[in-house]
Amino acid sequence: EEAESTRNNAAKYNATIKKLEELKKNQEKILELCFHLLLNLAEDTAVERKMRKRRVVLNLIELLDWKNPDLLIVATIFLKKLSIYKENKNDMAGGDAVAKLSKLIPTDHDTLLDSILRLLLNLSFDSELRNQMVKANLIPKLVDMISNSGEYQVIILKVLYHLSMDDKWKSMFSFTNVMPIVLKLILETPSNQH
Repeated sequence: EEAESTRNNAAKYNATIKKLEELKKNQEKILELCFHLLLNLAEDTAVERKMRKRRVVLNLIELLDWKNPDLLIVATIFLKKLSIYKENKNDMAGGDAVAKLSKLIPTDHDTLLDSILRLLLNLSFDSELRNQMVKANLIPKLVDMISNSGEYQVIILKVLYHLSMDDKWKSMFSFTNVMPIVLKLILETPSNQH
């Protein structure tokens, strides 16, 4: 009788876990659709300003902790769009967006990687966010990705260039193999593309 009770409890537990996983998938789909709708509505700058007042940037940063690639893509694309305004960029700096983005790299999901790198490129124009990128260990991660991501090499090199502009971080590049990689890229590039 006790063994049967244990089996029943285990079955109930497994059923509950399965229901929770299904609810989480549905929640992710709904969040993705809602934020995609907000992204489309944000084409109107007046609506975008209202969203800013409602702390949409911080909500998007919180989404970076999720694992669903489609939800992460919408969040990073939306953050990239918003990052052109100083107030939103400052919210991203205060909301630890760079550290959360760093945890997502590398990824095998090409669309997600593209949106992350483009967001990082936008954020790399700000010195505080560049500091956060270095502290989040992005230099070695990006250097490792150069050789393996042909279509993203240009974006990665642009981010690395921005990171190298700060004198205090230039020494960080000496702990990577970026110089031989860049030299190889220069030598292998056809002369008409220089």
